[in-house]
Amino acid sequence: MKTSAKIAVLFGAASLLAACNTMEGFGKDLKAAGDKISGSASKDTKEEPKKTSAPASAPAPVKR
Repeated sequence: MKTSAKIAVLFGAASLLAACNTMEGFGKDLKAAGDKISGSASKDTKEEPKKTSAPASAPAPVKR
């Protein structure tokens, strides 16, 4: 095998290994973000709904 071909194979293998490591880290970050969102959502469902002083009214019709 020529030297340039060996270098290309080594470079390709190193690139694939680096990509796997990067994707693993991305997966962990994504999971952590999902856990925080899930925890926040479950915390919000335990709270009582906020009471409003007046019902929302529809906007006034526009005269043309």
